[in-house]
Amino acid sequence: MYIEIKNIHSEHVEPFDTDAFDDYDDLKAAVFEYFRDDDAEEAEEEPEFSDIFEVVGIDEEFEGERNAFMGNIEKYWDSGYAGLDSLEKEYVMAYYDNVGGTFDGHLIAEAQEAFEGTYKNDEDFAYHMAEETGAIDNSASWPYTCIDWEQAAKELMYDYFESNGFYFRNI
Repeated sequence: MYIEIKNIHSEHVEPFDTDAFDDYDDLKAAVFEYFRDDDAEEAEEEPEFSDIFEVVGIDEEFEGERNAFMGNIEKYWDSGYAGLDSLEKEYVMAYYDNVGGTFDGHLIAEAQEAFEGTYKNDEDFAYHMAEETGAIDNSASWPYTCIDWEQAAKELMYDYFESNGFYFRNI
């Protein structure tokens, strides 16, 4: 994920790839180093990151992250989000978009617990759940194989929800 960080004093804005850093401290060190020449005055002690820099932009590709992290990039690492793979990041943001709340490690754990997978539509999800729970008798033949998957999905979705193609159990 690319973020744009602005030096409040010089108004200089620079993009940083958060994936290039192991943690928030590494990003802070790189930002301080990069902008060192912008701040001609050398302070006796290192100022707080938020006193000098602010996150002013996040790639359009990461619209969900924009809402969760704008102005507080430290949350990106503190929540555990930075350590997730790309699929996990996608479904965590889809979960966050649907349930809202405070973006933190608890929300990420909740999304991981609730996540059921990705499906084309509710009917495919219902069919998968029926297979997973053993509700489909593979030795059955017509007419026992004639299931109204639209109705089955409608009933199943009382306990689940879909967000951007990701399916979650209501917790």
